[in-house]
Amino acid sequence: MTGLIGAICLVASFVTNLYVFLRPSPWSEYSISMEGVLDSYKLGAGVWSGQAWGIVPGAYDEDGKGGQDVVGEWEKEDDLFKLSFRKFKINPEEEGDKKLWQFIGTGKTTPDDYHNWQDFLRFDRSRDALILVKRVDEDSEYRPGSFGGGKPRLFPVERFKAGAKIKEAELAFVHQDSDSISWSLFFALGFLLACSLYHRELKKLQLAEEKVEFSQSPR
Repeated sequence: MTGLIGAICLVASFVTNLYVFLRPSPWSEYSISMEGVLDSYKLGAGVWSGQAWGIVPGAYDEDGKGGQDVVGEWEKEDDLFKLSFRKFKINPEEEGDKKLWQFIGTGKTTPDDYHNWQDFLRFDRSRDALILVKRVDEDSEYRPGSFGGGKPRLFPVERFKAGAKIKEAELAFVHQDSDSISWSLFFALGFLLACSLYHRELKKLQLAEEKVEFSQSPR
């Protein structure tokens, strides 16, 4: 039984390492390393699709601040990870002090009541990073760029013109989890070692019994 558990853990470790080699680490934070920027992503495990987590951009926040956690879904599209998010629109001036659940609970919401956007990310295996390629919403498409050599941010594609001061830039979200221990491999080696020691001691015991039986047999 110990050997069987060790073998199962070893197979699980192999599958996990293969998955992480081909795709971003599931349920792990990928964030951008720029001062004052809180954007980050997490992708749930999946082959073709799965759950995703991100940060609400200020443009889709009624207060203009953004920064709240948002849950969405990811899927593969043209070798990119397409992350789809949405945030409910609230107009306090029209709706008073009602809470979010009071809007949704009426069953009268429509797709127009939400900010909808999709982030397209490329996985850079060599750096274990997600590269933001573009963001698409109902109004426009946005791509990473920098104005006059400043910090990279998203600009509408219309502003990337020949001779413009806005140049293409890279927004890289790097894997932040520092725990690199493969627990499945750790347990696999532990169980296999225990199984090996058990069988070695068992073989010693069997040899000792055979010697006793041989010494007591009539000659």
